[in-house]
Amino acid sequence: MRRKIDPRNCTAMEFAYARTGSMLKAARVVAFIVGWAVVRRELGREPTVDEYAAWWKEHRATAYRHRAEFREVFGVSTPGPILDALERQHAQLHDRIDLGQLAAA
Repeated sequence: MRRKIDPRNCTAMEFAYARTGSMLKAARVVAFIVGWAVVRRELGREPTVDEYAAWWKEHRATAYRHRAEFREVFGVSTPGPILDALERQHAQLHDRIDLGQLAAA
């Protein structure tokens, strides 16, 4: 049974899990978003799926399969709009978390 969540107040992982019912698939979707964000930042623009695959040295078929899982959850073809929304929300935050302390531990 899929968990009921409020899509206006949840994490990407909670949303993906609620939509897929699978923690493994949800984790792959979120990992795809994070990987896409890295490539997008490094290229300075929205990458193609082929560029994403080449960047991570991943087989093209794997990259396209991960994109299909992402599209199944979020309903858009690439993470660009999701990343844009996350960046807008992040810019609105006033409190910051210092993760540097955690990295040193």
